Amino acid sequence: MRVNGKPIRVMIDTGATHNYLASTQVERLSLVVGKDRGRVKAIKSPHQQVDGIAKEVPVKLGPYEGKFNMRMVIIDDLELIVGLEFLRQTNTMPVPYADMLLMMGTNQAKSCIIPCMPMNMAAENISVLQLKKGVKRHEPTFLVTLCIEDIKHSWGLIPAAVKELLLESEDVMPQDMPKRLPPRRIVDHEIHLVLSVKPPARAPYRLSQPKLTELRRQFTKILDIRINVPSKSIYGSSMLFQKKHDGSPRLYVDYRALKKSP
Repeated sequence: MRVNGKPIRVMIDTGATHNYLASTQVERLSLVVGKDRGRVKAIKSPHQQVDGIAKEVPVKLGPYEGKFNMRMVIIDDLELIVGLEFLRQTNTMPVPYADMLLMMGTNQAKSCIIPCMPMNMAAENISVLQLKKGVKRHEPTFLVTLCIEDIKHSWGLIPAAVKELLLESEDVMPQDMPKRLPPRRIVDHEIHLVLSVKPPARAPYRLSQPKLTELRRQFTKILDIRINVPSKSIYGSSMLFQKKHDGSPRLYVDYRALKKSP
């Protein structure tokens, strides 16, 4: 099906009362969305508010060309759900065993047959125990994640002000560390020492071999780009690792002893 001249995947659902479009497709299809107070309820899920409605949207499905309304909702796996509203408006009958739509014709439109493609939405799931057993047996295991690499091409309902802020600040957290130090400022940072205070110096924490290898790797990288330089200071703080949300190690410096100093 083509909506506003752009292709989109459609699921024919005789259990849906209206036509529902995923909110993430609004910007891509260049739709004008108005307010709507309705709610939608799916099986085994709570009610959700309809984000809006686009009226009289141009649609082309095979030889059929017409206009119908679409309500915006949050949909996980689909882009557009065509329900009874469209089927009644176009006098269309789905024929599942033949994988086709039978359009009877309306408003001087000729009757036609539109072939369809069955969608396999079922996915095989495994338990955590099955996954652990597979890893222990060294079975091939793959982890797939999705990420938006370019904010400019994201199709979600991102407010213009938020999108502008994200684009302006995309260099704040670069993928790679800078290759040189920032330019010298007018005011240099300095720490005023208190006389007759014993400098805090802690012995390093014990690290396992994998963590020690990771520590050396990160130190070598930092020293190579000269963000840090070797020091013989009498002050010393221990370092440790903490897992990030993705499982990779994050390096921390334990400055608690320094903060306790007067």
